[in-house]
Amino acid sequence: MKFRLIFRLITKYILICMLIGFMFIMVIKMLVYDAGTLNTSEFGFNYKPYSRFVLSKEGFATNKFDEYGFNNENVNQDKKMVVFFGDSMTEALQVKRSDNFSELVRNSISNSEIETLNLGMSGNSLADYIATLENIKMKFIFDRIFILNYS
Repeated sequence: MKFRLIFRLITKYILICMLIGFMFIMVIKMLVYDAGTLNTSEFGFNYKPYSRFVLSKEGFATNKFDEYGFNNENVNQDKKMVVFFGDSMTEALQVKRSDNFSELVRNSISNSEIETLNLGMSGNSLADYIATLENIKMKFIFDRIFILNYS
């Protein structure tokens, strides 16, 4: 009899903790992680523009996507661009933006008239890069284009 009572109390406690944990996760997702929506636009598949994201499975990073739904600061369209196409390694959601490849290149270029543009997207292929390039070539003046693909 005593064992059943203890078992019921423990079971109720575990269920309440699980429910509280689930509710906490849902609230955090609603407040912070609204970038899960993929948007089909002139850039192919990309994230919702200006949405925030938190990545905690690989590394830990919190950033905000740019006006085009890519992992960049606001892009100055008046500058010449060094463009990086690539997959998830280029997209670099696993690290802070200041530590991703395109930002490190941006910080190493002394020419203030050149901007780096990270157009990396998880799962993209060469066909996706070409389609994206076709759609955005009128918006930017490209100085260099790099394709970085991990296979």
